[in-house]
Amino acid sequence: MYRTHFATKVSTTFVPNVRNQLAMPALDVTANSAGHIPAGAPFTQALFRFLNVPTTYTVYAGGVDAIDNVLTGSSLFSDTERAINNVPLFASRYGSRFPRAGPSAKASLQVLVNPAGGISEHHATGTDAYLSLWSGADGSSNLYVFSDSAVARGTKCLAGICLQDEPILYMYR
Repeated sequence: MYRTHFATKVSTTFVPNVRNQLAMPALDVTANSAGHIPAGAPFTQALFRFLNVPTTYTVYAGGVDAIDNVLTGSSLFSDTERAINNVPLFASRYGSRFPRAGPSAKASLQVLVNPAGGISEHHATGTDAYLSLWSGADGSSNLYVFSDSAVARGTKCLAGICLQDEPILYMYR
């Protein structure tokens, strides 16, 4: 079970990655809240899920140093955008609100990370089926399963579902 909530993304342009600062717990799930996994914390997975749609989520399986460094606020992460290959992600959609798709097989995707932009599948080569938490709308593709607005596409998307007004929780275990 995921017990540690470390950041919340409410607005589409907010980037909750904090580097080189003391990690503070995200106390409010309804407001933008920046944070990171404490450096040295033994985490095995990071979960990205909607606050009120717990059946739709993406899991980062851990183990890719460059992504781990982003999530832990490590100073090893550069200030420039980087494309990182072979990032292990799983996505899941259950319930009846969106087209149902149970747990996906692990995908090894190219992920973009940028301290000012966020974290997302690569915009040009990604599937739009796993993770798009960028600070600007996706203008290069629209392969999402569902989006409630053009502004949400690419900025608040998990498992192919983009919801503009639904907070996204960043958690780890």
